[in-house]
Amino acid sequence: MLLLKSISTVLGNTPLILSLAIVSGLLTPYPANNMEFLLMPALIFALTLSLRTIPLKTSLSENLSTSFRGYALNLMIGLSALAVAFAFSLKQDAVNGFIVLAFVPPAIAVIPFTHLLGGDRRFSLSVIILAYILSIIITPLGIWVFTEGVVDPVYMLKITLLLIGVPVLASRLLPYFSLPYEIIDRPAINLSFFAITYILLSVNHQTIYGDTSLVFPVLFILFFRTFATGILAKRIIGKMTDPSRAISYMLFASYKNAGAAAVLSFELFGEQAAIPAALSTSFEIGFMIYAQKAFKIR
Repeated sequence: MLLLKSISTVLGNTPLILSLAIVSGLLTPYPANNMEFLLMPALIFALTLSLRTIPLKTSLSENLSTSFRGYALNLMIGLSALAVAFAFSLKQDAVNGFIVLAFVPPAIAVIPFTHLLGGDRRFSLSVIILAYILSIIITPLGIWVFTEGVVDPVYMLKITLLLIGVPVLASRLLPYFSLPYEIIDRPAINLSFFAITYILLSVNHQTIYGDTSLVFPVLFILFFRTFATGILAKRIIGKMTDPSRAISYMLFASYKNAGAAAVLSFELFGEQAAIPAALSTSFEIGFMIYAQKAFKIR
């Protein structure tokens, strides 16, 4: 029992598991050959578990206007990163990756991160609920508009419903099954995202190592989209609202659902389009470590 608890604790350490995925994908990519078929099941499984504890019947109506602001900020940050990508004249595959990254909803991890930093948990929860409901329409619509209709809209809507809509609905069914979720949730989610990150970095390792003209601008844009936008949001919005709400806004200015973006990019545009989302994980981990030292409300 003690051994199982120790294993669960290690596997439940999100920064550690995702860091191992990044290092493994960059250094030992070959075991991932022909494993792309696991991407969609892994994402659906992880999002279903992640959404399990989010009560969709929460008092969203009480926070509707402010929830829209949080979601709008998240969209605007994604679009600002996309504008920088256009300015760098990146290859179209990478631009498509940033388009997808701009329109996917925020990371569900914003909720536990809000708790860790002393942010406004009720506000963060309401934004996440609104974002995942609206993203079923906004994500495929935004991608279709910004890619000028190069992807069949019916196919894109099906993929979006599969990757976002199905987990939302499936998560409502999990409470009917008596499983030790408090033990298995975090390790299972982390292992799923380990698989996604590892596979996508592995299939792109030649591009990552061999095409610096693509990778360096992508890394710069991801740093801007995570660190610069998050810090600016905290500084500016912090002057207009209470500190806990500013923490939540900061997280929505920094975190996107990179797993959904990576798989969606891969399915719609191919492996190189998944590079921005796959690499963004490292910056999001780094920003969380930085934020805990710089902005945590004690």
